[in-house]
Amino acid sequence: MSPRYEENGGGSIALHRLCHIINEYTEHKAYLCPLSYSFKNTVKEFLRRKKKFLVNDSWNTPIYRSLFLPKNEIVIYPEIVSGNPLKSKRVIRWFLHNPGHFTGEINYGDGELYFKYTSGFDKYIPNNNSCISPNLLTVVSYPTDIYMENTAIQKDIDTSYIVRKGKGKPFIHPPNSICIDELPHTEVANILKRSKNFISYDLYTAYSRFATLAGCDSY
Repeated sequence: MSPRYEENGGGSIALHRLCHIINEYTEHKAYLCPLSYSFKNTVKEFLRRKKKFLVNDSWNTPIYRSLFLPKNEIVIYPEIVSGNPLKSKRVIRWFLHNPGHFTGEINYGDGELYFKYTSGFDKYIPNNNSCISPNLLTVVSYPTDIYMENTAIQKDIDTSYIVRKGKGKPFIHPPNSICIDELPHTEVANILKRSKNFISYDLYTAYSRFATLAGCDSY
């Protein structure tokens, strides 16, 4: 279960990429199901949401179009999903961030298996019937090529910065700094290559790596 694909959405990239990896490199078959779907929806609403669901056309990520789950299915929910909307008997929760960080609530079931994207997500303690795998599940897909392109661009921007999941932190960037939040990668790459310094208020973002690849000092 995943939101639609967005090139700046780390969670959607990870979920879609995991589906692609399962289909390309294992004997199993994986599908994407829109985050907002549940069996309470009518067929008409179900198909309408499927039609608007965006994917990465270069990845093998088919959309599940049936109103019923197959036998022996395993459903993977990101940590933001409340409950078990697909009514699956086998549930995996993938902690792409600390549980409750975005929604302010944690509503998980019994007998679930949890995987953490990074070891930094360690605040949640499962109930007696669920457990956290000792193995991390980290899926990386970065458009590093556009940041590493050897283009001669003048360093005419003193500082650029990103906020994202760092909202609420005190700002330390100069007044004339450029924010790259929500910009497409092509624009971000151009700004970072022109920047002398880059500040990230988000501790869990790949943009600090992108800034280093683009040749600016990253903080």
